Amino acid sequence: MNKTTPKSSEHKSAESLQFLDLNSGSSHAAPRSKVNFFALNALDPIIDAGEGRLGAWSVRLIDQDRQGAKRFELSRDGLNFATCVVAWEEETAAEMWSAMAYRQALPALDKLLGCPPLPWLVSLQDETSSATLRERWGSSLYEPMMREFTGLAETIAWAILLKGQAGRASAPGGVSEPDVSGVGFPDFPLLPTDGATLCVGPCGLMTLIRLSGIRPPEVSAINDGEIEVGILTSGKSGIMLARFQNPGTRRGELIFDMPFHIGLLDPGERYLTRRGHSERRNMLIVVMDEAGRPLGEREVTLSQETSEVLERIVESQARVSGEAGWSRRQHDREVDDFYKRFPDPTRIVDRLFERAHVRQTIH
Repeated sequence: MNKTTPKSSEHKSAESLQFLDLNSGSSHAAPRSKVNFFALNALDPIIDAGEGRLGAWSVRLIDQDRQGAKRFELSRDGLNFATCVVAWEEETAAEMWSAMAYRQALPALDKLLGCPPLPWLVSLQDETSSATLRERWGSSLYEPMMREFTGLAETIAWAILLKGQAGRASAPGGVSEPDVSGVGFPDFPLLPTDGATLCVGPCGLMTLIRLSGIRPPEVSAINDGEIEVGILTSGKSGIMLARFQNPGTRRGELIFDMPFHIGLLDPGERYLTRRGHSERRNMLIVVMDEAGRPLGEREVTLSQETSEVLERIVESQARVSGEAGWSRRQHDREVDDFYKRFPDPTRIVDRLFERAHVRQTIH
């Protein structure tokens, strides 16, 4: 055993946990600052109940009464995808670490590596389930799902670690009574129930689309069709308009209005990465059915003008959200005001595009 393992009390102030993938042997740090506060709160009822669903994933906690370490399972498409363990107390951690290492048929792993420094998270994927999903979706869709799994496992681990600790009752920056609807983060997005969400943050730009009863022409429009993008503002809040349609036909046309505000993220995450003067920003678009199963993804390039307008809006949002007294309620009021003026944006989308600060067509 690793004799330098920190004592259990140290996890309370830990800023990072070590995440080890037993299938690949890879390891990386999972900092607390990377986890979205609103995602943690979305997991609260699941942690309390011991099971639940988040998007396309099913979560089940095992040995709820165990102190110092907990196992949880993640399932997808009816398949038990992975078993994970998060540990923060030395005695229990040693027991759980050995059990996971031997389960992977790596009895030498314990002697070779020793128990990771506390707190830690390990995952063990079911190889049959992984192979089934890879064959079902193909590698182009399987890899984004794996990134989603990693982000979800890290967030669940932090939710377990932080559960019951002081400071979870109110959000950073004075935000209270958090509402997770429409809030996303590229590394761990909260999927829309039925519609689209724009995720804006240091990890980039991502549009998540999930629709019930989605038809093949609509999937084709999102994956391959022409996209018209416009950006409006209501106060400091941004609203991105996106219209998808197949070239030369109205079949499959879809229109989305997506509010966004960088202030919804943790104060340390309220920025976009720097962009070179001649560079343009990319946006990843992912489309899913009602169960959260991926139907395709597409990366598009925003024009320099669109990139600049988006950056100016985000910079202004970052400034105002850093001021004393700012809360999510201000963003909510601004969005409500937009929808009072335009109750059904899809019916007047051409007029809204004419009012946009910037408008771009992507082929």
